[in-house]
Formats: sequence, structure tokens, C-alpha cells
Amino acid sequence: MEQQVFDSLSTEINVRNRRLGLAGSNKAAREYMKPYKDRGSILPIVSGKKLVSTISGWAQSEFGVQINAVNLTKEFYKSDIDEEIVSVITAIERHRDFE
Repeated sequence: MEQQVFDSLSTEINVRNRRLGLAGSNKAAREYMKPYKDRGSILPIVSGKKLVSTISGWAQSEFGVQINAVNLTKEFYKSDIDEEIVSVITAIERHRDFE
């Protein structure tokens, strides 16, 4: 998973600043990842979609259970969701500007 995170970061950095080139984008991705690796976990910067996919594959092979984003959200309580996310979703539902 670490390599996929690195590849995704490097690609995004390159898209946002083509002047860096591939080597510069790779260097910037390594620098961005370093604090997370030093703390022992890159999970805070793993794509949520990738994380759900990996967990789903594991649960399927170990327990024969399929996990997807829809199933996960059915198990959430409002208190599980950060207030900022609740605010954005509420604004979308009400066709209002974000606060």
C-alpha cells in the first residue's frame, strides 16, 4: 500500500506542478510521506477508497464478507462523523453555500 500512496502523491504533485518533473514530484512525495512514516503509519494519507477496497478484500478472503462504502455508512452514527463533514453534507442537501 505504501508504494500506491507514493505513486498517487507523486502523480498529484506532478499534475499540480509540471515544472518539478518526475524526479521533483517523486522527491516532494517522499518528503510529504516522511513524517507519517517516521510516526509509523501512513494511514492518515491513504485514499479512503483504497483503504475500503483493501479491507474488503481481506474480509472477503478471511470471512466471506463483502464490505463497501454503502454498507459502512449504514453503520455510522452522526457522532461518528466530523462536524465539518456534517456541515458540508448538510449544505449540499439544502443547496446552500458551505460555511
